[in-house]
This record gives sequence, C-alpha cells and structure tokens, in this order.
Amino acid sequence: MNRLLTATEGATWSQNYSYDQYGNRAVTGYIINSALTPQSLSAFNAATNRIIASSYDTSGNQTQDQAGRLVAYDAENHQTNFNSGIGTYSYDCDGRRVQKTDSTGTTVFVYDVATRLIAEYHSDPVPPPAGGGGTSYLITDHLGSTRVVTDSSGNVKARYDYLPFGEEIPTDKRPVGIGYGGSDSTKQKFTQKERDIESGLDYFLARYYSSAHGRFTSPDEFTGGPDEFYDFADKSATNPTFYADLTDPQSLNKYQYCYNNPLLYIDPNGHQGLREFARKVGNAAYQVGKDTVVGGAKELYNAAVGVPNAINTVVDAGLSLTGTDFRFGQLPTAQASTPGESSAMLAVDVALIYQAATSLAAGEAASAVNAGRAATERAAGEARTPATQPYRRPSGATTAEQRASVQGQPCVECGKTAPKMVANHKTPLVQEHYQTEKIDTHRMRQVSAVNSHCRTCSAREGARMSRYSREMRRKLPAQQ
Repeated sequence: MNRLLTATEGATWSQNYSYDQYGNRAVTGYIINSALTPQSLSAFNAATNRIIASSYDTSGNQTQDQAGRLVAYDAENHQTNFNSGIGTYSYDCDGRRVQKTDSTGTTVFVYDVATRLIAEYHSDPVPPPAGGGGTSYLITDHLGSTRVVTDSSGNVKARYDYLPFGEEIPTDKRPVGIGYGGSDSTKQKFTQKERDIESGLDYFLARYYSSAHGRFTSPDEFTGGPDEFYDFADKSATNPTFYADLTDPQSLNKYQYCYNNPLLYIDPNGHQGLREFARKVGNAAYQVGKDTVVGGAKELYNAAVGVPNAINTVVDAGLSLTGTDFRFGQLPTAQASTPGESSAMLAVDVALIYQAATSLAAGEAASAVNAGRAATERAAGEARTPATQPYRRPSGATTAEQRASVQGQPCVECGKTAPKMVANHKTPLVQEHYQTEKIDTHRMRQVSAVNSHCRTCSAREGARMSRYSREMRRKLPAQQ
C-alpha cells in the first residue's frame, strides 16, 4: 500500500499512523491539535469515510468540525464562510478564489490569461504591519513546502518545518535563534498552498485541506461543470467513479490526501495526488536518451522502406490501368510516439537531406534521389492507410494517472492553464489506427503518451481528428 506508518525526529517528536481498510487515518504519539486530529479508527464512519464527531451536508462537505467551527458552501461546493464570518471567500466563474476577508483585512487575488496567480493585494495599513511589505524570497523543499523566507539581502526572516501531513511544528520544538517564529506574513506553506490563518486550512484550488485531519474537508467528486463533463463522458463507461482510479483502491476514499503517503506525493489542484516533481526530473534524462535512440531507429527504418514503397507506388499505378484489383500496397512507416522521438526523426531527416546534397555535388544523382525519398516518405504515407476497418476508440483510452499528470500544466497549443486540463494523446489514436492499423494499448496508457490541452484547444483538436477520420474512412477498402 506504501502508506506512511511512522515519522520521528530524534527525541523531539514521533508519530505513528494507522489506517482502516478504507484508508482513513488515525494518529498516535505527538499530537499538536488533539481536538481535530483523529486518534482512533473508531472516529470514522466506515460507510461514508466521514468523521463521526463532525457534520456534513448532502454533498459530503464538512459543515462543522470536532471543535464546533462552522463552514458554509455555495451551490458549487466552494467554501464561502468559516465560523460565522471569521473568514469569507469569493470565487470567479472558473472556480478560482478571487477574494478573502478575515480579521486582518481583505485580500484580492489576481490571475493572468493563463489562469496563473500573479498578484495578491491586501488592505494593509500604512505603514504595513510587522512582517508585511517589501520583497520576500521563499526557499522550498522537494515537495514545494516553504522552509526558509529571506529578504532581498539574503537575511533569514523566518523558518518553517512541518509534520508529514502538513502541520507546522511549533517553535518550542525548534532550535532557538535561527529564524523559527520570525516575524513573517508568508501564507504559502505546505506544498506551496496558501494557509488561511483564520481556519488553519490550506486552499488547494478545488477544495480545502486540513493538515490536522490529514485529509480534505470535501470529497473529490464530479461537480457537473462542462469541462469535467467533457472528461467524464469519455471515461464513464469504464470508470464511473471519475476521479478515483479503480486500479488503486486507496483512491476510492474521496477524502484521503495523496494516498496517505505525503512524503512521496503532492496534489497540485485538490483533485489528484501526484508524485513530487523532483522524482520526475530524474526520469527526464532517461526519456531524452530513449527518445533519441528509438526515434532515430524509427526514421532509419522509414528510410529503408522508402525505396520499396516508392517502387510499389509506381507498380500499383500501372496495375490500376489493367483493371485488376491486386495491389502490392505499402509497407507501414514508423510514427513518433513522443515529441523527443519527433525531434530525433527530424534530425535523421536532416542528415539524409545533407547526404543527398553532398551526393548530388559529387555527381551521385541516384543516391540523392534515394535520400530525398526517405525524407519525404513519411509525409506521403499519411495519404494512404493500411487499415481495413474504421476507427473505434479503445475502452479506457486515458487513465486517471494520465489525467492527473496534466493538471496544472500549460496547454501545449496556447500555453494557457485552467482549473481542469485535458489529457490528449500526443499521437492521436485515430491517426495511429489509420497509419499502422494497430493501436499500441500499452503505450496508449503511459503518462508519457499524453500532453496537456485546455478545453478549447482539445475541442479544436477533436474537430480536426473528426475530419481526418472521415477522410480516412473514405479511403478504406470496400467491405464485401
């Protein structure tokens, strides 16, 4: 299950974690907030995975915690009010929090056209309070959690340490004199999410997270928005639970945080737990090397089949004049599966073209023709299809892990980001079907097979592939 069981910092603090069969977590050992932290598995309702001492609405949102603090929500399950007005929150039409009011004043959040948060404006007095104003620089750990805050001169303003599930370790458990408990107004804390001082909850975009509970205060559910329906319609036949992954039972608990392994996973938007970015960086070099080798080999293969395909084209044209139905046809050409492979294939094309140019200069015209054919064969091959049957989308074409991997990533077409991004295959499946007559279903479900699209660009790509499919369907051999 790979769930965290024990965490210890010498003799300073130690925590033990236990889980029921549904992934609900209880903590023993060092407890910061005993009123909120479940310390026994009997604290949970096994039928709903909810905390028994808390209250919930019909959508599963926590409306009152164990300490009696009240929370209100709007019709789209956004938290709008905490503890009878101690904190109030407003959202725009895309579900982004744009205003928050608490005891310190009002904060307005500003986003750019790519939906990225670019500024916060707070109703600070003049001069600003201690720790406010000026420029601060945040130093983070491998999860993105803020650990050190400095001023523009590099002087430490504050330090922060956290328990595994995000609770800030109190200063009485920290060394003295190196910045813990410093005067600082930084709100970005655990995994860079904004922590509300009035509630202690972290704003994770889609919902709020309670580090004291070690879980979200609302379930991860299909809310019915048009962008979510776009994805839901595509996968509902094979996975009606939507955000949950049927191959990972832990994801079926809609309140759990990062599969109860917060040292290995992060959650960029409140919808899915992802492996921390640092782990992916280590795989990048491997992927580059793999793409170079595989892509180069594919294009060398294309060069090899270029000559017989060119001959077959001429022969088949002659056969068509005789009235016979027999055709030699075309050997299939290899297609790039990743952008890296495309780059490697292009490099081979450039090398072949260079070879053709130098051969031509030396008077080797025949060699130049063959090199040119290899460089253009792929483009010509797109006009034909070895397929004999029309395309049908495979079941479970995209996985929960693939959809999770594109959240928070910019659209590869327009560069924008949105609260919900769409995972599209880098090589559209319909194109792969008509070019090779076979879809590699293993590669199809790999995270590296998809990239991020906004809903608008995804719809545009879908329309283009629909036109392509109709065109290729007309090229299919007549069915007997």
